[in-house]
Amino acid sequence: LDVNSLMKGMSLKPIDVLLRRESEAQVACLAQEVAYLWREVPAPVIAAVHGVCFGGGLQIALGADVRFASPTCKLSVMEAKWGLIPDMSATVTMRELMGIDQAKMLTMTGRVMPAADALEYGLVSELAEDPEEAAVRHACELIAPYATQPRSALADLKLKLLAERHSLFQPHNPV
Repeated sequence: LDVNSLMKGMSLKPIDVLLRRESEAQVACLAQEVAYLWREVPAPVIAAVHGVCFGGGLQIALGADVRFASPTCKLSVMEAKWGLIPDMSATVTMRELMGIDQAKMLTMTGRVMPAADALEYGLVSELAEDPEEAAVRHACELIAPYATQPRSALADLKLKLLAERHSLFQPHNPV
């Protein structure tokens, strides 16, 4: 996530753009929306992760529906090392992908983990020598059954699964 390169030559500072809210009513800033809004895209979002995936980069990847990582990839919720809260969405996505005790451990320590551990914890869906090729292959496999179906079928399925997951975290109010 190289925001400085993207912002080169602009009069605004990168941090000002990322933290800006369009109105007082807007709950999330751009940095938080980037990491979380993948979930609302009406199509599968597949991440290919390689090299290092720390902090905000990891939080963006966790918002994807499926994550392929190279076996040599290293991942970390790095914010703990600076005394920060991973507020770009990791507090939501991690608890949905892994056990809460493991999520607490990773967010509180900033531990750098190899991809194999991330796979075991559920942060990575699959290891692949070439994660980009695996992501493209998986995307083709995902959409093939829907080729003859209405275009909205896959989007509806994704949103239904997400809604069902969220309902599990809502308090039960018997009538």
